[in-house]
Amino acid sequence: MFRITARTVLELGAELISSDIIAFYELIKNGFDAGTTRGVEVRFDIALPRHVYLKLQEAIATGGSPDVHKEAVAYAILPGASETARAGVLTAISAAQTIQDLSQALAAAQARYNTITVVDRGSGMSLSDLEQNFLVIGTASRKREVEVALTNGALETLT
Repeated sequence: MFRITARTVLELGAELISSDIIAFYELIKNGFDAGTTRGVEVRFDIALPRHVYLKLQEAIATGGSPDVHKEAVAYAILPGASETARAGVLTAISAAQTIQDLSQALAAAQARYNTITVVDRGSGMSLSDLEQNFLVIGTASRKREVEVALTNGALETLT
């Protein structure tokens, strides 16, 4: 049986994040909401842009020599990618012996070594909060924060 709480319906309506772009925007906005005084730093480390990755996968799907496709991947890695991303992609595909292995290794490398890092120095979500609560519908974390803030505010008014 599948059950939801009334709070879940409120979360779905009031806090819906409809796309990756909106989620990214929310993450940056959260940094400012957390009171950061030095702004939010956003770092992109892209080894293979998505359109390049898709073209490489199309070429791999046609068959041929895995070594030829590995050379094409190496050539396609962006010059601005970090050494970590560059080496990670090359290492990931190096062991592939078959076209299928190469396709899978490239997919795994694409997911692992293309990163966007968002850093702020505000007070708010911990890494644990981010991993467990961000973009999870119906968590009670925000409700608890509001209750604590109300309690602290109510206590300040009484004193």
